[in-house]
Amino acid sequence: MKIVQAELYGITIPLKKPFAISKYTFTHYFGYILRLTDEDGVSGVGESLQLESPWYSAESFEPAGIVLTRYLLPSILNQPCADQEELLHRMDWVQMNYQAKAAIETAVCDIMAKRANMPLYRYLGGENPLVEGGVSIGLSEDSALLEQIGAALSEGYKRIKVKIAPGHDEAVLDVVRGIYPKIALMADANAAYTMSDFDHLCGLDRYGMIMIEQPLGNGDFIDHAALRKRMKTPICLDESVHSMNDAIIAAETRACSIINIKPPRVGGPLHVKKMLGFLQQRQIGAWIGGMMESGIGRLMNMACATLENIRYAGDIHPPQDYLDFDIVDYPFKQKNGYLSLPQTPGFGAEVDWDTVKSIAISTTIL
Repeated sequence: MKIVQAELYGITIPLKKPFAISKYTFTHYFGYILRLTDEDGVSGVGESLQLESPWYSAESFEPAGIVLTRYLLPSILNQPCADQEELLHRMDWVQMNYQAKAAIETAVCDIMAKRANMPLYRYLGGENPLVEGGVSIGLSEDSALLEQIGAALSEGYKRIKVKIAPGHDEAVLDVVRGIYPKIALMADANAAYTMSDFDHLCGLDRYGMIMIEQPLGNGDFIDHAALRKRMKTPICLDESVHSMNDAIIAAETRACSIINIKPPRVGGPLHVKKMLGFLQQRQIGAWIGGMMESGIGRLMNMACATLENIRYAGDIHPPQDYLDFDIVDYPFKQKNGYLSLPQTPGFGAEVDWDTVKSIAISTTIL
């Protein structure tokens, strides 16, 4: 195969309302929408989801645009390759930058799925087009928190994730458990705690949560392993795992029993598939997290959520729940906590390119 053209659009979309976590408050989506076209005229789309600043990972919006246009895309354009693996390996010389690489890997998989006349999820190896989703609720006042949980449960969602932070954890969990003592509940700390909080974190065991996500620092495997020995609540890593090597370290150090795999963070759907195979061998559970993607990224996440060893509902709910508007013409209908994937080849949904181009703050055609 050979990729002969790349179109890259940097865009931002307002959120319907701010979303607060322990270290940051989101007000906008930031990302790059990529369209690749091969020598036969088959096009595929991908998304490089970025944050405005590099607090979550080493990547952020403006530098990612430079990496994509100056280094990654020139590495794959007009290069005859035997298959997608050879094509994607041409990016290996660029260190890390997984979220930028994910856009290319996703677009290439979209092309290959279309060539195979298969929906993306089937191309990746999934079988069931129904994906179980959960909701993630940001830091908020008690009344707003309970209102959001009640709405999610009435819509059929069965797993609820709440954000916590030092000084904003026990009160939150007391309120939730006081009204909903038996729901599948988890808490996400976004790396807000330290070793000095061990006793306090162990006290959260009394809430009977299905897991606590990333309580300690980004990349802090040793301390997570120490905490895991003391806590009864299963520990899930998120920010710490950016690559297969990180997953291996997590397994070797016994730092967690679950990993939240965010496909952009680990490099794209093929990287997700390889990581899931490894985690299954090591008996570590997994689920697919979300990063407030557009419809492009959400469909890709849903496709990844159909793969083997996904044991928990993911942060997968319709983009129209959090974005002011979407750029994909797909309804994302949710019923009883499940969303359904399209059955047409590739992503199976149309991108509204007129909207993408009209809101683009940067455009690169290569």
